[in-house]
Amino acid sequence: MPPNWPITNSGKAPTPPRIEIKAANGDTTDVKITNTTTSLFVRFAGTITNGNTLVIDHAKRTVKNGGANGLNDFTGSFWDLVTGINNLEYSGPSGVNVLTYWTERYP
Repeated sequence: MPPNWPITNSGKAPTPPRIEIKAANGDTTDVKITNTTTSLFVRFAGTITNGNTLVIDHAKRTVKNGGANGLNDFTGSFWDLVTGINNLEYSGPSGVNVLTYWTERYP
């Protein structure tokens, strides 16, 4: 997985993403995703055990680590993808798979 990747929100309005980080090569501790377009970030300081997935749902404002509530280890803010290109940046241990989902909105 590259540490930086662009996402294009082709809708006409900002939209909240759902970010999934899977520990694919051992336990993973302290991960951070920054939208460098807006300078907003989410950070999870807890441990994602090998094979489990951390789900940060910006629309629902929830953080689930392997299905359990992970808000205690969460810092940053829930944010939207702006219209157009959003540049995302991962920082943390290697050996993770990061997927980002969103629904484009049209007011």
